[in-house]
Amino acid sequence: MTYSILLDSFCKHGHLDEALQLLKEMQKRKIEPNIVVDNILIQGMFIAGKLEVAKELFSKLSMDGI
Repeated sequence: MTYSILLDSFCKHGHLDEALQLLKEMQKRKIEPNIVVDNILIQGMFIAGKLEVAKELFSKLSMDGI
């Protein structure tokens, strides 16, 4: 839950690079993001106008069967 709170705060305050870095850190630690984390990141990227990143994250969800 701590990761989702941090990611949400990063996205809401426009710190998208930090959010993506935290996602990489989670994956490095073998912590798979859940649907809440995915939604936070996709929404944050979309609102910030980073549509390509949002589409990439969404595509990953689709490929993972979510």
